[in-house]
Amino acid sequence: MLNVFLELATEAGSIIRTLFEQGDYKTEVKDDNSPVTTADHKANDLIVKGLKSSFPKIPVISEESRQENVESDEFFLVDPLDGTKEFIKGSGQFSVNIAFVKKRKPLLGVIYIPMTGEMYFSDKEKNAYKLKNSQKTLLKKNENPNFISPLRVVTSKDHLDKEAELSLESIESYETIKMGSSIKFCLLSEGRAEIYPRKRPTMEWDTAAGHAILCASGGTIIDLTTNKELIYGKKRYKNNSFVAYSSAKMKVIPFNDL
Repeated sequence: MLNVFLELATEAGSIIRTLFEQGDYKTEVKDDNSPVTTADHKANDLIVKGLKSSFPKIPVISEESRQENVESDEFFLVDPLDGTKEFIKGSGQFSVNIAFVKKRKPLLGVIYIPMTGEMYFSDKEKNAYKLKNSQKTLLKKNENPNFISPLRVVTSKDHLDKEAELSLESIESYETIKMGSSIKFCLLSEGRAEIYPRKRPTMEWDTAAGHAILCASGGTIIDLTTNKELIYGKKRYKNNSFVAYSSAKMKVIPFNDL
């Protein structure tokens, strides 16, 4: 399964990068007022077709396809172009996300960054890796986190999540790193940031791949409504507010209510 994910993410990323560099795409506005481009649709068609061909019995839930709640115990979550606004703005901070969910937990995840060629993924042994230029690096589990000061907090680049920033007032010292798309989870998994608080709405395809990779590297995502680890297969695939940590042991850090 992982090899299929890696191949599809790479192929989709190649399509996205070509359209990005050539500027050869059209932009539309969806019913929720978010943008969608030709690149989103082409990457989505490739990934969904590939998954259905390789795993015909497993439902595919994608941002750019019709979303119906499935009864299956396992399913795929796909965001073919996470960070469409960054794509349109020309920042390059966008990614391809593919995840496999079973029993409400993301077991495998792949995040591919087309403009850098970096691939982050988790495997069935629950290890996390970064692949670039054929060099594979194990993302070591952060079992004994160093509570450095200031803490590095990664936030969305496209907008300032003021509610999340206010929630950080209980932390004595921190600095923010602004980053687009699911690359934020990659920073946590690599140990280049410690915390990612999120108040604004997200969907399960935004977080599932990053969640799988983060857990495999020793981190976690806590749902601030349930105060438990984020789960998948929720109604309409909507997430509650959450905080992602580079290490599960960092959950002791206090937060004001989001």
